[in-house]
Amino acid sequence: MSRRDFAFDPFRIEDALTRPGAWSRQLQERQFLTMVDTFGRVGGLVSGDAFVQRRRLDCWGQDLSTLARWIVERQVLSIHWSGDIWIPLFQFECEMNELRRDVALVVQELLPVFDAWEMALWFATPNCWTEDKTPSEVIRCNPLSVLDAARADRFIASGW
Repeated sequence: MSRRDFAFDPFRIEDALTRPGAWSRQLQERQFLTMVDTFGRVGGLVSGDAFVQRRRLDCWGQDLSTLARWIVERQVLSIHWSGDIWIPLFQFECEMNELRRDVALVVQELLPVFDAWEMALWFATPNCWTEDKTPSEVIRCNPLSVLDAARADRFIASGW
């Protein structure tokens, strides 16, 4: 999958306007590529299957049930894209057997106002509260600034 595959073709605008959801799909594709690029700089973005396989090699045996519980309880940030579950790796300790507490606090802060996709995009988008760097890049060196950014954005998104 390359960026060119998702480039907008101005000569096909009439096609895009007549197909339901075409603009929305193209926007999601661009957002997903943004996440792939950004999360690639901070550990990567892997499918749920790849995550479980990697954990099996590194850790103990209850990998799938642990991941499923984390996802259902919304403790771990995961997104659905193109029939797969995708997991940003910046939210785990190096061995992937433990969630990073600083990321979990930010996720809990944003849960009331953002769905999983919006939250992943929030972590992948430069933020004025984190000096125009992405929260996923800043959280290792300055977790408090990312938590403050999440609180501010939650306040703005909720209107209170």
